[in-house]
Amino acid sequence: LFIGDEVAGSIGLSRNKAGSFTVQEVTLASSIAAAVSQSLYAAHLFTAEREQRNLAEALLDTAMALNRSRALGVVLDRVQTNISRVIPHDSGNIMLLEKGIGRVVRCWGYSPESEAWMKQFRFSVDDWTTFRAMLNTRQTYLVADVANHPGWVTYGETVTIRSHMGAPLLVDEQIWGFVHVDSLQPYAFTPLHADHLQAFANQVALALHNTHLHEQMERHAELLEQKVVERTADLAHANEELRALAQVKDEFVAHISHELRTPITNLILRQALIERMPEKQAKHLDVMRRETLRLNRIIEDLLQLSRLDRGRVALDLVALDLNALVAQYVMDRLPMAENLGLTLTLGQRLYLPSVEGDEEMLGQVLSVLLTNALNYTP
Repeated sequence: LFIGDEVAGSIGLSRNKAGSFTVQEVTLASSIAAAVSQSLYAAHLFTAEREQRNLAEALLDTAMALNRSRALGVVLDRVQTNISRVIPHDSGNIMLLEKGIGRVVRCWGYSPESEAWMKQFRFSVDDWTTFRAMLNTRQTYLVADVANHPGWVTYGETVTIRSHMGAPLLVDEQIWGFVHVDSLQPYAFTPLHADHLQAFANQVALALHNTHLHEQMERHAELLEQKVVERTADLAHANEELRALAQVKDEFVAHISHELRTPITNLILRQALIERMPEKQAKHLDVMRRETLRLNRIIEDLLQLSRLDRGRVALDLVALDLNALVAQYVMDRLPMAENLGLTLTLGQRLYLPSVEGDEEMLGQVLSVLLTNALNYTP
C-alpha cells in the first residue's frame, strides 16, 4: 500500500496449501491494493488540506488579534488557543527572557499548583539543554522521547512528559523567549508540527516587537511632553529676564541721560556766562574744564562697557598684591566715609599670594563697589 512514493502498509492473504493462489488472484489482490492505496492517498490529501486550512485559520485569527489589540496579554491568550487547535499536545507554556533568565507568562494543561509554581520560578537558560540549543541554532527544537534525551531536566508534573518541542521568539535577530508544547506520548511531534509551532512563535515575537515599539513611542511622547514643559518654563524665565533687562536698560538710559545732561548743562551755562562777563572767563573756563573731563570720563565708561559686553577688552595681566591694591582704594575713600559719618576699615589677609590681574580694571571694580557701599549705607 503506497501513499505517493512511500510505503504505508500492506494487504496480506494466506492459504494452508502451497501454490494455491492463481495468477488471476494475485492480479486481483494487486488491483485491490492499488485501490486501497488510492483511497489512502485521497484521505491523506484530505487530512493534509484540512490541517493546512486549520493552520491558516488559526494564524489568521491570531493576526487579527494582533491588528485589533496592542495588549500583549490578549495576543498571548489567542496564541495559546490556536496552538491547541493546530498541534495536538497535553501542556504548554510561553516564556520570556530577560538577561538570560526565563519567566513563564502563559501556561496551560497543568494543575493549578503547577501553574502557580511555574509562573513564580525563574529558569536559567544555561541550565537547560533545550534552551541552549535554541539560542545557538535559532530554530525549533524537538525532543522525540525525553527518556532517551541527554540532559533532560524534570520537575513537578513534568515527570510524565514523554516528548517535547520548543520554538524561539525572534525579535530583531534576538531571542526574547520561547514557546513550548509537551505530550505524554513519545514521538508525538513531527517536523511539520515544529514548522507550525514556529509560525505561532513568530506571531508572538511580532506582538512583542509591537509592544516594545509602542512602549518606546509612549516613553518618547512622555519625554517630548516633559521637554516641552521644560522649554516653556525656560522661555517664560527668559521672558522675565528680558523684561527685567529691558527695565534695567531703561533705567540705565535714564541715568546716563541725567549724567550727561548735568555736565552739558554746565558747559552751556558757563559759555553763556563768559559771553556776558568776559572778565570772569578764567573761573568759568576752570569749571568748563572739569565738566569736560567729567563728560569724557562718562563717555569712556560707556565705551568700556560696550567693549566688555562684546568681549573685546584686552587685559593687561601682571602680578598683583591684592592687600596693597585694596588698601590703596580704602585709603582714598576714608575721607568720603568720614564725611558721611561711616566707619571704613580694612581687614587684610596675611601671607596672601600674588595673583595675575589687570590692575586698572580691578581698580575700577573696587572703586565702584566702595562708592556704592558708601552711598547706600545708612
